Amino acid sequence: MRGRSPRLSGAELATLDQVTGARGAWSVPGRPAGRPVPGAGELADGVQQAAGSARTTATDAVAAIRQLAVLVAVAIALIPMPLLLGAYLPLRRHWARSLRTGHWS
Repeated sequence: MRGRSPRLSGAELATLDQVTGARGAWSVPGRPAGRPVPGAGELADGVQQAAGSARTTATDAVAAIRQLAVLVAVAIALIPMPLLLGAYLPLRRHWARSLRTGHWS
């Protein structure tokens, strides 16, 4: 998912288009329809900036989680190795010595 924007549903895209496309044409109760609302353009700009920031943060979080998943997988694979080798190597030496001498114990 690196380098790509998170996928948005059709409803989310339509809502985003409505917010960013309105740019001052919002209606407010008690105000005649079609008259621009002061400050709506700045609000739409703020929404666009917040959406861009959220996408960037989400993309960075996905990358960090993937890196952490690889690190955890490697740790889970490597941590038991010294314990297993610590038990296996003495037993193998004993087995090899027993084969050489012919004495099983």
